[in-house]
Amino acid sequence: MPKIQKTTACNRDCPDACRIVATLEDGVITQLQGDPEHPVTQGFLCHRTSRFLERQYSPDRLTHPLVRKDNDFQESSWDEALDLIAEKMLQFRDESGAASILHYRCGGSLGMMKHITDHFFERFGPVTIKSGDICSGAGEAAQATDFGHCDSNDMFDIANSRTIVLWGKNVYISSVHLIPLLKEAKRKGATIILIDPVHHQTTQLSDLFVQPRAGGDAALACGIARWLLENEHHDKDAEFYCDHLDRYRDLIQSQTLEEWAAAAGVSLESLQTLATAYANGPSAILMGWGMQRRRYGATTIRAIDALAALAGNIGVRGGGASFYFQRRTAFDFSFANPTSAPRTIPEPLLGPGILEQTDPPIRMVWVTAANPVAMLPASKTVAHALQSRELTVVVDAFMTDSARCADVILPTTT
Repeated sequence: MPKIQKTTACNRDCPDACRIVATLEDGVITQLQGDPEHPVTQGFLCHRTSRFLERQYSPDRLTHPLVRKDNDFQESSWDEALDLIAEKMLQFRDESGAASILHYRCGGSLGMMKHITDHFFERFGPVTIKSGDICSGAGEAAQATDFGHCDSNDMFDIANSRTIVLWGKNVYISSVHLIPLLKEAKRKGATIILIDPVHHQTTQLSDLFVQPRAGGDAALACGIARWLLENEHHDKDAEFYCDHLDRYRDLIQSQTLEEWAAAAGVSLESLQTLATAYANGPSAILMGWGMQRRRYGATTIRAIDALAALAGNIGVRGGGASFYFQRRTAFDFSFANPTSAPRTIPEPLLGPGILEQTDPPIRMVWVTAANPVAMLPASKTVAHALQSRELTVVVDAFMTDSARCADVILPTTT
């Protein structure tokens, strides 16, 4: 059969939303290429998607349900596996209430159909679910508090920026399609600043590299803000659109520039050079996803948001404090969103949380789009929590650490 090319879209959770040209031979995809006509993709894909076919057609893919028998997994029919699960679910609900079942879904696969599991368990129960987030949640909550919701400037808007700050962001790893835009902005005269505790490849793009201590970003933002105030480079109209500006001014003036620099782990000269460059606006801040995962992560993002607001870089072309983009806003998922969960367990404390529940105890766990044993803190505790339930079901395409803790493994698509 001749080769056939079809246009499709990347299935990863990335705001680039790349368009892909897939080459098929005899019904099998043999090559993935970026669509050169797509304004973001520009004909190339990230390393992960370029190699996705290795995962798609891996010989290690699970293709049959597996049921644990005599402490070993045996292949099962779908009818047998689903009947076993359904019987146990009805039993647990009848005997202990639906709260005795925990549905844990994370972001391992973010296709829209994954929300159907939320809808199912809401209708069946509602059951116990997780709360909080181990990934971007603290940052998104910070921006929702500051701005009403978490969203970013259009990525092409950096063409309007005089200064672009990559704050904790390694574009060569996490945002490869920004690289051509950054190079073009730099060619046209924009200054690119990298702020990161780690020296990495993005320094190649940067005109200025500032290396604070890990966790020193909030202090650095406050130090820049103090410099802006002292040198009258702040937005004089900030008082009309910023809440609590007096309290914020008191905070950033509570320490000297030298003290803020020391708290951030940078020299006073570096802080002043950085502040001077940021003052040459409009200035865009593009934040990476490391800062919000540390202690006081939401506070760090809020400190950067406040800096951008004080400088007058919010709501202007070429400005912004961009953490992430609104997701799936074209679709209505209200039907699937859990609204009445009888109990929640904080995601970072999932293992201890499962073990500590007593009224009723967690008798069953359903895991989908996640590998909590590998992802979450206290891996041994998480593994023990899954292994010690009366029934643990893991839905995955591969035999993960969490799948090994299950009683039933259901294979799924990618």
